[in-house]
Amino acid sequence: MNFFYKSYINLQSYFTKKDPNIWVFGAIRGDQYMDNTKYLFEYVNQNTSINAIWLTKRASVMNNINSQGYTAYLMYSQQGIHVAQKAKVAIITHRGNNKNEDLPFFALSKKTHIVQLWHGIPLKKIAFDDNVHSFLENRSSMQYHLKSILKKYFAPYKTYVNELALLIVTSEEVKRIFFKAFNVNESVVKITGYPRNDALLSNPPKASSKKIIYMPTFRNHVNSKFDLLLEYGFPLSEIDSFLYRHNLTLHIKLHPFNQPSEKLAEQIQRASHVTLLSIDDIYETLSQYAMLITDYSSIYFDFLLLNKPIIFAPFD
Repeated sequence: MNFFYKSYINLQSYFTKKDPNIWVFGAIRGDQYMDNTKYLFEYVNQNTSINAIWLTKRASVMNNINSQGYTAYLMYSQQGIHVAQKAKVAIITHRGNNKNEDLPFFALSKKTHIVQLWHGIPLKKIAFDDNVHSFLENRSSMQYHLKSILKKYFAPYKTYVNELALLIVTSEEVKRIFFKAFNVNESVVKITGYPRNDALLSNPPKASSKKIIYMPTFRNHVNSKFDLLLEYGFPLSEIDSFLYRHNLTLHIKLHPFNQPSEKLAEQIQRASHVTLLSIDDIYETLSQYAMLITDYSSIYFDFLLLNKPIIFAPFD
């Protein structure tokens, strides 16, 4: 999709009357149906008269949502662009832009209220606070200021992801972190709790479960291979034997942006009590696990609500 097409759609959107009854939802760069937007989307559909529409890049995600009786369109289809232009409210979980956007931001305008639900409580620096791994450039440089001016006048849709009408958080402490990290006015940040935790707590925990879940956080870059266990000398065959002796199972859920290495996948496949989870949304089943093992993932904040044991393993 070229610059001129996006600019035309964006200009058209500016003059399109926004319908307060149309809300568009998207998540995790448009690839999956999960996290906070999923649960708010379903709540809005089930409890209000709002016309809630999910936009995605994947036909499989669209078909899955439509099969449940909700409405979903492909993000860059004519229908997707049209509803994005008309929507008064746009709800997201990430900050992506260009090819990695949660929604077609070029089809929105300054008249669209963008609501950022985010996808976790940071144990590491994020967004404007991240000076090491951030996609953001040096904000004090001349190049950054020049690009900002060009975006403002020639591609304003590239800035919408930072111009939030609402940013939700879970506590006063997280509010303090987020309004700085997202570079927004503190009045925009509201303490509401996360929709995904409403769903988590609606599924009663199983006290007698023998299932353990290991959920490491995102590492390296999108679609990079995960080989942490083997790299740090964890013999899966011995782990598998231990689990067998104690009638336990270990379920490994990698971050959506990471993939298992070929060697790790092979060893897991040979194990009888170790499973690699391929599901997108862990919150539908998280309450079934007896214990969580993690490193720096904010999944631990969610799991605390279940009042079950957590092991921190930041061994790298």
